[in-house]
Amino acid sequence: MEDHSDKKILITGGAGYLGSFLVRELLRHEGTHIVAFSRDELKHFNLKLQLGNLVNRVDFVIGDVRDEDRLAEACKGVDVVIHAAAMKQVGTCEDNPTECYKTNVLGTENVIHAARRTGVGQLIFISTDKAVEPVSVYGNSKQAGERLVLKSNGSELRASVIRFGNLIGSPGSIVDKLSKLDSGETITLYSEELTRFVDSLDNARNLIHAQMARDFGGTIMIPKLRSVKVVDLVSACAPLIQVRFGGERGFEKIHEKLATKNELGRMSQTEDFYLITGEVLDTDNALDTFGALPVRLDAYDSETSEPFVALEELKPRGIG
Repeated sequence: MEDHSDKKILITGGAGYLGSFLVRELLRHEGTHIVAFSRDELKHFNLKLQLGNLVNRVDFVIGDVRDEDRLAEACKGVDVVIHAAAMKQVGTCEDNPTECYKTNVLGTENVIHAARRTGVGQLIFISTDKAVEPVSVYGNSKQAGERLVLKSNGSELRASVIRFGNLIGSPGSIVDKLSKLDSGETITLYSEELTRFVDSLDNARNLIHAQMARDFGGTIMIPKLRSVKVVDLVSACAPLIQVRFGGERGFEKIHEKLATKNELGRMSQTEDFYLITGEVLDTDNALDTFGALPVRLDAYDSETSEPFVALEELKPRGIG
């Protein structure tokens, strides 16, 4: 694990699924101090109970990313901001596009401004595969957030993006939905061909640690992920649940991408992750600057990526 001792780290959405996990993980470094920024007081309360004696190294700040001044107060003395707060439920964002953009786009702009005002050195924006060639309000808002963050990168604020797939078990994920169904219930999929990238909290933690340590400002970091066919995932994780096909495709894709065709031409790789840079790098520049090597992929999508075989590992407790 990378050493982040003596750093003060602010996590927006710090009491959420990913945020609270990062709080617990980062506190494993002696001397690290966390600012957990969130508008959900109940999640704050529950996280405090989970932390025990470690709670003394966490500042719990109630606030909304729509409020730049409140963010600036929370950013005082902070070395790194991990911006994980967002509206994430795809259907809810479709029904409430204005509210989605206020949080995911204007909120991201507020985080950038607050970080600059207070002298924060590093900003990491947590994004999603749905930001790649988006078809939904949520995807469009995260694409806009990526662009804002990358544009803000400079010598004083090193700003970067980490683009994840579907975090297994996160609220609203397919595995989370399966865990809430009883045997014999039915789940509806609009296509038998539906595929998704799967990612774990452990992998998310490792990429965030790597980005914090190496500080690749102006880049998009992408995990090396496998994909699953959703119908196979349902069969493996919840064999007693019925699957029905039908309904409208709406704002969902059949397959997801983690990089556009244009981005594939600017991609390098290390053993653990891909890195998209602002320009095409030759071997020497990629090695000298990022410790990476240029790589040429024809595609990086969930249809053609290597499949995740051990689907039973994804099975949520209490199903089947």
